[in-house]
Amino acid sequence: MKGYLIPFFFVVITSLSTKIPLKDCRVDSEGEYKYIQIQVSNPHNPLENKIIVRGSKEFPNHSDIYRDFMNKVEATDQRLYKSYTFKPIGGGHIQVTPPHVELFGSSGTYGKCNHVMSAEIIKSCFPDDYSIKYAPMRKDKTLDYERESPME
Repeated sequence: MKGYLIPFFFVVITSLSTKIPLKDCRVDSEGEYKYIQIQVSNPHNPLENKIIVRGSKEFPNHSDIYRDFMNKVEATDQRLYKSYTFKPIGGGHIQVTPPHVELFGSSGTYGKCNHVMSAEIIKSCFPDDYSIKYAPMRKDKTLDYERESPME
């Protein structure tokens, strides 16, 4: 009996998080820029939530990325905008030099995000042959601390 409960639990969580009609990741295909993690939740159903990543070199600040995201959600899907809560839970920097992606640093506005989780989410935005690496900080364009993403 216990063997059936765990898989069912994971199926329920997966199916509820996929009900949220937002792509997991939207980031630019190359360059260095800021990114944020946003937790999207249904306040009436705590199991219906997911974390998404947004980033673009178009925006100089993490708060600009969040503001643009919220403006787009409000303009394109009023039901989503009114039914869910959207909370920025951290930020960082991303350097995309095909076929490499590096995540590092933090946001002065939203704090540090979980780069391991970001690496897993961002993996869906890039081809399978891209390497995704993360580090807590970066100095002089070299990584202080480098680790392969758990997705590889």
